[in-house]
Amino acid sequence: MGGKETNFAFQHKARWDNNFNQITLFDKSHDGGALEIAHPRGIRLRVDQLFMTGKLITEYKNPTHVPAASQGSMQNLPNGHVLVGYGFSGVFTEFTRDGKVLCETHFGPQS
Repeated sequence: MGGKETNFAFQHKARWDNNFNQITLFDKSHDGGALEIAHPRGIRLRVDQLFMTGKLITEYKNPTHVPAASQGSMQNLPNGHVLVGYGFSGVFTEFTRDGKVLCETHFGPQS
């Protein structure tokens, strides 16, 4: 879209806002290389459809660097928060709209 901040790969759950000037999506950031170097994230972009440009508004990254080998999601919650799920890794993180981590949850097999 126009630079390092707005590049994304293998995106999921892309959604326009009601005014069609912002888009949110889960950026898997994985192009087939080593998963260890991918930094999956949720992103909110401002899109100028007339000039075909995009600008990063907010980035939602898990603070413990969870890879997303498959799937992933980003959801805007009714209270304004954002929920990012990291696919079958069993991890999700809740953020404020401006990107502050509120809750990080890891699900694992029963022992």
